Amino acid sequence: MKIATRQFGELEIVEDDIIEFYHGIPGFKELKNYVLINNDADDEVFSYLQSVENPEVSFILMYVNAVIPEYNPIVEKGYIEDLGAFKDEDLLMYNIANIPDNIKEMTVNLRAPIIINPVTQRGKQVVANNEEYKVKHKLFENSSEAGGN
Repeated sequence: MKIATRQFGELEIVEDDIIEFYHGIPGFKELKNYVLINNDADDEVFSYLQSVENPEVSFILMYVNAVIPEYNPIVEKGYIEDLGAFKDEDLLMYNIANIPDNIKEMTVNLRAPIIINPVTQRGKQVVANNEEYKVKHKLFENSSEAGGN
């Protein structure tokens, strides 16, 4: 099936790749169906979560563990029961990133990860119980980490 996207134009997707968010994503509750798009096959850190229903809605997702290996959100099992049967190690976990023009100002939402069960193709954004995780965690605390001057 074909979907329209603002970022990538028209894309051909496989219907089985659609991830259903029963409760939507906060701020986008009416949008229930998304697909993961990897812009670069070699990039294991960033992906896009594109709404199937609205071409204007997509989120930059980051696999935070690639850059913050100690990231370990505490999420109660009850919050993710509606993802269907799963083993913890099978779940995919991403975080929404905000990448402004000045990459040194990039933030990532550590407090509310996106969790996807690839077996049932269901996803959900949940709030972690870790008080230390911020919604707008600055990824680059100093400019040298961002390759800046």
